[in-house]
Amino acid sequence: MKRFTPFYAFCAIILLAGCDLSKYPIDATPQVKVDNRLLGSWSEKKNEPLTIAVIVKKADEYKYTIITYDKKKKDQQVLTAFMSDVDKSSFLNVYGKNDSADGYLFLRILDINAAANKITVATVSDTMMQYLKSAPETRAYVQKHMNERSFYSDTGYLYKAK
Repeated sequence: MKRFTPFYAFCAIILLAGCDLSKYPIDATPQVKVDNRLLGSWSEKKNEPLTIAVIVKKADEYKYTIITYDKKKKDQQVLTAFMSDVDKSSFLNVYGKNDSADGYLFLRILDINAAANKITVATVSDTMMQYLKSAPETRAYVQKHMNERSFYSDTGYLYKAK
């Protein structure tokens, strides 16, 4: 299986085809307003041409639209997302649906630098997420396990594309 980096977490609905996706978000309804520092085009590698473009736009006061575009395959996906705060930590709830899967993948925002051009994220990959039965249960599970290394598959960086 291809290494699953945080950058590709935005494309997870396509790549994972349902593996470990949660049926429920951390919050049943968005509670955290859009962070404008997350808006724009992002890349996994600094100062390199984009082969997969990830564009984050403001959908409304609380939601993001994430557009992923693979230039090689000429494939585009539109995902929705919103932020949840759990014990003063930010988690992006990324929702997507395709023919074979639908659900949420979570990214923990570890840091956004002062210039807002580099984000450090960790991808939640706990296999139990797919068995949770409600948003409150998902929140409680994340809260209980969020400080365990095994809760995440990878930590990486996203760079604002120019």
